[in-house]
Amino acid sequence: MQQLSGLDAVFLAAESGHQVVHVGQLVVFDKPDPDFAPYPAGLVPDLPDLTDALVAEYELLAERTSESSG
Repeated sequence: MQQLSGLDAVFLAAESGHQVVHVGQLVVFDKPDPDFAPYPAGLVPDLPDLTDALVAEYELLAERTSESSG
């Protein structure tokens, strides 16, 4: 969790139950458990394959660029 900036703290301090100024919502989150998985298993099965394909494409492009400039 990060500390509020000075400006955010001023806006929050100006709020009251009778005077609504700038804060629409204040939400405090707890850190997730260490074994937290952001996606259910099987939801994005091709993500590692896609990452590998993008890295391979980037390396190929970098190789072609270095060949044409050198």
